[in-house]
Amino acid sequence: MSYSGAKDFFMTGPFAQSRHSVMDFGTSIYFSYLFMESLERQRELEKEYDEAAATNNEEDMAYAKLQITIHETALQLSTVMFEGIDDGGS
Repeated sequence: MSYSGAKDFFMTGPFAQSRHSVMDFGTSIYFSYLFMESLERQRELEKEYDEAAATNNEEDMAYAKLQITIHETALQLSTVMFEGIDDGGS
């Protein structure tokens, strides 16, 4: 069997479904890791906002609130994109 035949075997043969399942699993693990990291960053931003509020620093509060809003929007967009991937792109 040539190399191209082996490549076709894994794309259309009995291991094709396993290949797709492994790729889906890997993608899910990666997105889960990124989501966990994002939640940690969200906690840090909220802590920064709380510290700015405790010192009544309006400028730092406004900046922290902007960062939280940007981060929340990015998380929402990521969630919508992940749902699209999870649903098969529909």
